Amino acid sequence: MKHLLWVAVATLAACSPAASPAAVAPVEPNVKLSGGGICHERNTAGYNQTQKARPFESIEACLKAGGRVPRNVPAPAKDKSADVDKALFDTDNVSIVKKSRTGICHDASSGSFSVIIHFRAYRTMQDCLDSGGRPRGASTDAAGSA
Repeated sequence: MKHLLWVAVATLAACSPAASPAAVAPVEPNVKLSGGGICHERNTAGYNQTQKARPFESIEACLKAGGRVPRNVPAPAKDKSADVDKALFDTDNVSIVKKSRTGICHDASSGSFSVIIHFRAYRTMQDCLDSGGRPRGASTDAAGSA
């Protein structure tokens, strides 16, 4: 009889509202994205005021989703390693690619390669193009190609 009573008490305890997952307080996210597109971090004034929000684990994730920091909060430090310019400084090497002042990328096969004096040097044509350069022969006038 004691065993049956114990099973009944344990069953009732497991079914009580205090033990159900719905009764557990929801976990607040670290960052909320408001309807106005502002990322509010926990422990800031805007965080508690934001009711209907999209949750994020970090401020970086919120910013990547298109949010912005509030006007009175400085933006988080940006990783500078992704912005490294791949320009070279040893320009005696003929295997480089030169980007002229006009933004055109020239490799050694270009007729202008040897006469270009003012340029930035890159290891590859792709590095030059990634920096904003244009391949030679590319039209700068989009209207003229129509």
